[in-house]
Amino acid sequence: MLRLCLSLLFLIPVWATDPVIFGRTYGHIPIPAYDKGHLLFLTEQKAFEVWRPNGYERFLATVDNLHGAGAMSAAVDSKGRLAVSFAYLGPNGFGAGIAYFDNTGRQTALIDTGKYLPAHVTYDHTGALWTFGWMRGDSGDGREAEEYMLFRKYVDGKETGRYISRSLFPKGLAPGAGQHGGWRLRAAADRIGAFAFVGQSSATQRWIEINLDGQLLGQYSTDDDFGGGTAFTGDAQLYRRIYAKPTKASHLQRLDHTSGTWQTVDTQAHDAILLGAEGKQLVYGEAQGPIRLQWIDQPSSGPLHQVK
Repeated sequence: MLRLCLSLLFLIPVWATDPVIFGRTYGHIPIPAYDKGHLLFLTEQKAFEVWRPNGYERFLATVDNLHGAGAMSAAVDSKGRLAVSFAYLGPNGFGAGIAYFDNTGRQTALIDTGKYLPAHVTYDHTGALWTFGWMRGDSGDGREAEEYMLFRKYVDGKETGRYISRSLFPKGLAPGAGQHGGWRLRAAADRIGAFAFVGQSSATQRWIEINLDGQLLGQYSTDDDFGGGTAFTGDAQLYRRIYAKPTKASHLQRLDHTSGTWQTVDTQAHDAILLGAEGKQLVYGEAQGPIRLQWIDQPSSGPLHQVK
């Protein structure tokens, strides 16, 4: 499982408005995922820690499963309830599933996904849960199956669809392999977006977008320069924060869907981690001391990708 790490120390930014200050530091890597005002930490792959939007309420929980479970990813719905994907090793071999929790941290349901590992989870605006992951084969040694569908959709805890064939990608790393920290799957407007691994190296990746019916909308080759964070906004704009060479200045880039390239839209980006998005705003988290979140409007430079 890959880890998204804090690649550099960050200077204290000058915020445009008062931030929300959380009662926690980033601590050890990996960094948390941001989802609907919440900060979601996976701790030692066994438990997860959820901080509410007010910055001081939190709860810790583990997946209640007979054979134990290692949490892989978590998502928050519009009512503050959670879905947590997990994997385990039981007496019959490897397994995986999704556990549901209410907004107090109490587990309310659990579904078994068998050999399919829902490594990444997110809710769309309709309340449907989407997963992006990979499937083990029948050999029993944990290796990836040759063919399967990468995305799955769940409504009210029931699977309603499987989408996008593994054969869309070359052999090598599982496109939907796990990443401990940050995010690789998000919903925005009329679509779902995911970062997929391509080929033999994690340095080669592809951003893939599908609509809410599971149809492919587009795919864009990219590298793995995400050390400063990424965001997928409510109007389907994909951003990343990078350190420009040779000065290592903080630059903000936006994916140009027409050319399939990253375009620099801000050469004086906030010197904090880009954790994600809330609606059309970008969410930054200061990395010195207690986490300070700030919601910043998208830069106006350059054309925005239009969605329905």
